[in-house]
Amino acid sequence: MTATRLTGVRILLVEDYAPIREHLAEWLRLEGASVVPASTGKQALAVAGAQEFDVVLSDLDLPDVPGDVVVRTILSMATRRPRVAIITGAAKVNIAGLHEAGVDAVLPKPFDWSRLIEYLRTGRMAA
Repeated sequence: MTATRLTGVRILLVEDYAPIREHLAEWLRLEGASVVPASTGKQALAVAGAQEFDVVLSDLDLPDVPGDVVVRTILSMATRRPRVAIITGAAKVNIAGLHEAGVDAVLPKPFDWSRLIEYLRTGRMAA
């Protein structure tokens, strides 16, 4: 990992499962990103209402507010639209519905780290 690859990128990481949230946050910080973790949809909405992010990286299956609702709400509040990626372990995902909600990319768990980093750096998903 290179500490300068994501320097200056502000990420809101929404993940209810603590081990995944903690590891992802640490790895993203090692890549140079500034990461604000949230464990619930409500917490994510409160944080997003107080500050701007370049990227919202959210789990789809949150315990309190569905991930697509979190995304729609954050996008409606943002003065500058962040890129949005969903990470999910769900077997069936309505990709069209997620894109309609404003999601730019969907990463099924377990996901390829290089694909996530490419998306965070460029806004495009690596093949």
